[in-house]
Amino acid sequence: MADVTVAEMLRRFETLISDYDVIVWDSFDETGQAFGGLNTKGQMMEGKLNDGTPIVPNYSPKYAKRKDRTTPNLYNTGQFYAGYTLKADGATLQIGSDADYTKYLEQRYGTKIWGLTDTNVKKYAFGPYWSVFKPKIENVLKLSFT
Repeated sequence: MADVTVAEMLRRFETLISDYDVIVWDSFDETGQAFGGLNTKGQMMEGKLNDGTPIVPNYSPKYAKRKDRTTPNLYNTGQFYAGYTLKADGATLQIGSDADYTKYLEQRYGTKIWGLTDTNVKKYAFGPYWSVFKPKIENVLKLSFT
């Protein structure tokens, strides 16, 4: 790294502070698909809510035998998973699905179908999110984190 003055580093940090919100929210937007994959294929497919508890009500014994699982995984045609959306509006994360029956699923199984378990939050934060967020910070500061 070339010699950098204290004034220049201060200017870079001031830029980072002023751009920080945009960097954070843009990083969410850019990693929405990875977030959705962890939520749907990583949790719902296993019949888990965002707190790790099973999606209930459980299937009847006869239906569970046919489906080879006791808890719903909210996957039938694939439309719900394929329509998964994560939108960052600068203040909140809007999580949902474009599937036409999403409202019904949320009413039946609750809002805990959305979001990540603690384990998946860590996978997301230190995996896909960090891989997008880190270069943005490095670019502003003109530093490389190893």
